[in-house]
Amino acid sequence: MSLSISSCAGRAGRFARGDVVALAMLSLLAIAPNMAWAASPASRTPPASAGSMRTPEVTVDESGPSVSPRPNGRNAVEPARASGAEEAAPDRREALTGTEAPDPANASAMGSPRPSASEASEPAPTEGGELSSSAVDRSSEGGLFEAAVAGNDGGGLFEAAVSGNDGGAATAPAPTGKAGDPAAPGSSGGRSTLSFGLHGHVRGDLFVGKTVGYVQPDLKAGYGELALRPDVRAGRDARGVADLRLRYGHDGESVVTRIDVRDAYVDWFVGRLDLRLGQQIIVWGRADGINPTNVLTPIDMRIRSPLEDDRRMGNVGLRFSVDLRPIRVEGVWMPLFVPANWPALDLGDQIELAEPDYPDARLANGLGAGRVHLELPSFELSGSYVYGHAPLPGLTFHSYDLLAESPVVRLSRTAYQHHVAGFDFSTAVGDLFGLRGEAAYRHPLEYDSTLHTPNPDLQYVAGIDREFGQLSLIVQYYGRYVFDWDALPAPEYSDAVLDELADLDQPLSPITEERFLASIDDQLAIRNRLLHAQVKAVQHAISLRAEYKLLHERLGLSVFGMANVSTGEWMAYPKLAFSVADGMITSVGAEIYMGPSDTLLGVIDETLSAGYAEFKILF
Repeated sequence: MSLSISSCAGRAGRFARGDVVALAMLSLLAIAPNMAWAASPASRTPPASAGSMRTPEVTVDESGPSVSPRPNGRNAVEPARASGAEEAAPDRREALTGTEAPDPANASAMGSPRPSASEASEPAPTEGGELSSSAVDRSSEGGLFEAAVAGNDGGGLFEAAVSGNDGGAATAPAPTGKAGDPAAPGSSGGRSTLSFGLHGHVRGDLFVGKTVGYVQPDLKAGYGELALRPDVRAGRDARGVADLRLRYGHDGESVVTRIDVRDAYVDWFVGRLDLRLGQQIIVWGRADGINPTNVLTPIDMRIRSPLEDDRRMGNVGLRFSVDLRPIRVEGVWMPLFVPANWPALDLGDQIELAEPDYPDARLANGLGAGRVHLELPSFELSGSYVYGHAPLPGLTFHSYDLLAESPVVRLSRTAYQHHVAGFDFSTAVGDLFGLRGEAAYRHPLEYDSTLHTPNPDLQYVAGIDREFGQLSLIVQYYGRYVFDWDALPAPEYSDAVLDELADLDQPLSPITEERFLASIDDQLAIRNRLLHAQVKAVQHAISLRAEYKLLHERLGLSVFGMANVSTGEWMAYPKLAFSVADGMITSVGAEIYMGPSDTLLGVIDETLSAGYAEFKILF
């Protein structure tokens, strides 16, 4: 749920003419760490946290490249299990009332499978799983919706390690006994007690990137943001959580005040049943950043943030989990359709977007999904099924106007339904490395009779990970096979023909109009293939994540990269983060997208590629 109030500031010009308020806020924030450093000698002592840095991961799912952060975010739901050692299952209510779940940063490949980036990180999005980054969904794969009640704010492993406070949902004191035990905190003679916590952050960000049609760089975004995460608990039986964001500053060509309610839900725990109702972000998958099974959460690529989880969009729904250890059954129902959003793409000089064609808010148009988990001490496996509208709409022809001052063709974003069946797993190969995999078959309805619907495809990911002291590596292979794929004919008409048609007698003759509309369909087919990342029948890609910590874990260096050898596209997310003091982190990095002009990453290069600087205070 979001409210956006924009006042046009015109083209804010080049870098030197950025938003003054956002720059001033960033400058003030930049002074704060120096003041805190001087005032608090204790802050000079490196924290004793043992986390490892985690940075954004990218996804090019059916909606294109979606980004998401590393484990330790919104969906880090599956705590790592020690290989060959039976691990006692934690009490679900205990985890939901403040007990901290095992830090995925400490789960190395040396006999312990690491949690998936998609389920262990806070970010993305993603829709078709095409090259998506993952994020920690606050649902625990260990049978809990929240493995760690204090899910961090998407800052990554490094930020969690050095902050001394993950900035996530506020947590109540950790209980030490079972519910109803007079000695257990959070309970009083079996009676539920209320507790309240509040966490959040204040941050300032600057994004500078390419300017479409210009050589000099442009200020893409400069803003200040306040995040508040209240957490209300009723003993071990219920809790309410919200994630509220207030952002003000320069965004593209406008000065924007944006208020977001990203999460707002209530949890109930009844015996072996967990229920969650309200606006929530759900991320599925165990692979690192590339999650074919993750088709529930849309993304908003218009949001400028170093944290990919910030681009994920919440949706109102019901989620439940039944603990039948070692089996766990999970279900999701979302009655409303929330589409993924992309920045303005170059569709052509004479092409505009008209009103979208989205499903009505009716029960019959809702999305349903189910997932069955097998959770053993050294092996975890899930099978999933989803039916409903895909988060990323396609493009359909709406109308054309040759009598306007500038002839134009109008297109509509149009939703479609699909079936998605998938599975994922994670384990460890002795003390050598961790092993993870994920695959999904997607079958869109009416794909053979509509232009906006992608073809059925099979996506699959396999990867290994290992830690070498302070260095962590994750290497993955990603593949996609598109069924019923064939080469598309070249359009008979180009955009320039609109001006020629406008000079003809109106209305057009039936034959001329028929040929013109057929050519529009040909161009739509090409654009939809690019949008859904199906420009090749078979695709092969490699992803690599490298993370290194030094200076007593106060400094983190990381990079996530992906190269699609079939299409020639590639992307890279380098990042350097430094803990100035406890709860104060400054970072610089970049989001780089490259590719041929007829590929998705090539199209979004000038729009989204940018370098950034951020200063954040967690509380």
